[in-house]
Amino acid sequence: MRILLSNDDGVHAPGIQTLAKALREFADVQVVAPDRNRSGASNSLTLESSLRTFTFENGDIAVQMGTPTDCVYLGVNALMRPRPDIVVSGINAGPNLGDDVIYSGTVAAAMEGRHLGFPALAVSLDGHKHYDTAAAVTCSILRALCKEPLRTGRILNINVPDLPLDQIKGIRRDALRYTTSGRSGDPAARSRAAIRCTGLARRAVNVMPVRGPILLR
Repeated sequence: MRILLSNDDGVHAPGIQTLAKALREFADVQVVAPDRNRSGASNSLTLESSLRTFTFENGDIAVQMGTPTDCVYLGVNALMRPRPDIVVSGINAGPNLGDDVIYSGTVAAAMEGRHLGFPALAVSLDGHKHYDTAAAVTCSILRALCKEPLRTGRILNINVPDLPLDQIKGIRRDALRYTTSGRSGDPAARSRAAIRCTGLARRAVNVMPVRGPILLR
């Protein structure tokens, strides 16, 4: 399996580094990620300036001033050869639930993979500690997808409780629901409201399919 791995927290973030290490146990992984934190970038694409890349000794590639969408677009069209079998984004520091998915660079990176015709996953951790748990869950889901691939035009938005792996009770498929509470200028407050409205299970992984058409560029 060939995996293009990106995120919105930046190439050095613990989430993407933990996930890359786990995925490389069974897959060919190319990391293409922003050189800095681009959380909240949504689906923005750089159009009026040139993007430069930097390749680290381990092969990871940072896109200078790039957005998550830039990274996936460049990864698919220029930086990963042969092209990937699947695009994975994460592990995000914090959940992406409810209307968070509209603003999330993590989800946007997966959506860009979908737009370009590839199956895609977005992975988020409900905290900042147990990235190894989210990595293990992601690996398990990817192995399952080898047997039953995602259908065209769909991504999976995966949210993992911030718990040790042995405390995770299972994986629950959930629908994407938007928050109905009043908006706040504080993104953290909005995120907390989203958790209440969508009911993230405390000891189960929520997997929310996000459907949409393949967009032609």
